[in-house]
Amino acid sequence: MKTERYFAKIDIDPKNELAKVVGFPGHESMWVEVLEGDGNSGSGILRNYPEMWDLECGDVIRFDGGTDELKPQYKWAYPIPAKTS
Repeated sequence: MKTERYFAKIDIDPKNELAKVVGFPGHESMWVEVLEGDGNSGSGILRNYPEMWDLECGDVIRFDGGTDELKPQYKWAYPIPAKTS
C-alpha cells in the first residue's frame, strides 16, 4: 500500500529541464530535474519516489549516455553529507 508521500506535490524550478533517466536498480526509471549538464548527461535531483531501493525524492544523482534516441542511464548517487552536531 502506498503512503501519502507518493501523492505529495513536488516543486520544480520551471527554468530547469526534466530528464527521464533509466537503469536504476529494480529496472526503475525516474524523473530527474537537471542541475548540471543537459538531459543526456549530467547531474540532477530525483523528482519522484523510488519503490524498489533506498534513494529518495530529492537525492542528487549522476546520469550519462543519453542521445536523441536513447534515454540517459543512472550512474551513481552523490553521497549524503554526514550530519554534524
